[in-house]
Amino acid sequence: MAAVNAARDDAFAEFSAKLVEFRFLIPILGNNAPDDPSNVHGRQVWDAFESQLTELAGGFTAGYVVRGAWQDNNGRIVRDNSIPYTVAISVDREQALRELLANACHAFRQECIYLACGAFAELVYAS
Repeated sequence: MAAVNAARDDAFAEFSAKLVEFRFLIPILGNNAPDDPSNVHGRQVWDAFESQLTELAGGFTAGYVVRGAWQDNNGRIVRDNSIPYTVAISVDREQALRELLANACHAFRQECIYLACGAFAELVYAS
């Protein structure tokens, strides 16, 4: 049994050394009218984004809706709901993920998108 566990651990170590996990949030409503429930992104926008994400990362996991808030430049608190995504990609694809998210800012009508990796986080702005 110990040999089986060691082999499994070695295989996982080799696999995990090649991939880095990234998490990001895509708000359900666009920034152009965040308080208007009719401002929901269309299914085509989600499908196109998820197709591009799958092409980049080979797949993704999307979770349940999460709540959050942020403060705009005028000091107004904006509350929104987002879909959390997780992908595992090789380090050499990291910049491509940032570019995909920068382009997604336009499609989802966002100023920026929250991106996290481990204990580090950043805001990816529209390009």
